[in-house]
Amino acid sequence: MSLMRQIAWLVLGVVLAALVGAVGLSARSTQQLMRTQLELKNADNAQSLALALSQQRGDAELIKLLVSAQFDTGAYELVRWRDAAGQTLFERSGAPRPGQAPGWFRALFPISAPAGVAQLSDGWSAIGSVELRSHSSYAHDALWLTSRRLLAWLLIVGIVAAVAAWAGLRRIRRPLDAAVAQAEGVLAGSYGQVTEPRVPELQRLTRAMNAMVQRVRELFEAQAGQLLVLRQQVHHDPLTGVSTRKHFLAELDAALQRDDGPAVAGLVLVRLRDLPGLNARLGRGAVDDVLLTMVTALQAYPESVAGCRVGRLNGGDFALWLPAQGVAA
Repeated sequence: MSLMRQIAWLVLGVVLAALVGAVGLSARSTQQLMRTQLELKNADNAQSLALALSQQRGDAELIKLLVSAQFDTGAYELVRWRDAAGQTLFERSGAPRPGQAPGWFRALFPISAPAGVAQLSDGWSAIGSVELRSHSSYAHDALWLTSRRLLAWLLIVGIVAAVAAWAGLRRIRRPLDAAVAQAEGVLAGSYGQVTEPRVPELQRLTRAMNAMVQRVRELFEAQAGQLLVLRQQVHHDPLTGVSTRKHFLAELDAALQRDDGPAVAGLVLVRLRDLPGLNARLGRGAVDDVLLTMVTALQAYPESVAGCRVGRLNGGDFALWLPAQGVAA
């Protein structure tokens, strides 16, 4: 897997983890808040109902009527009236309200608040208590709606973050692609420079690559120059500058092997006789001048006729290749 793809998966994983964590943490916090509010609501409603029932001075029918009226509002799961001994005198209960939240959500984030309990009195005498428990489906519905809205908002933020990360990765990838192209260019013999990006880390990388490419270019040029000098020294006579015996014979063999060569050609051999005796009588410097004069005369042919070659076969032996009709004569 490429580095860019690994970074992309890492960014995606971080965004998803942040998304799930934010939704889960918000849902848990809202769950605790809903449970507390439901508990306070049960307690407050129980106190209000107990105050209303206490004003009936123990009239059982009126108390039952008020309990039924409170239950019929539809917000309660249970409303129970007990006497002072704890025996149930009257009770209204119903099945839990289904609500809009799905079952798995209610099981994942349960909201169970204790029922509210308040004492009934007739003057200074306790005549019992009232117990009240509200439906938790309203709290679940509110929690479900809040979680959905938060999830939708975080999804939008995650998509925007993913797009921004993708654009950032593309921006980072351009200098890397340029560095790869620059390295491939070096292998192909090109030594181009890359514009430095604005990212500090990639800027250092590009600067180092440009310096390396420039250094490699200088080394190759220096080695090419040295190779040219060495080739000149190996293939050419150091005194006269014409081809050495080995190089001249290789060129001659290549010329003879060519199918499009001239039909008529000539090979002239020139010898300076008694070279050791001349060196002894005239001196080496004077003999060198003689050799240079001979080479100057022979070089007139390659300078005027294409394909002619001059070579020094030995100390005083020279060869002149004349691949042109009539020139040898």
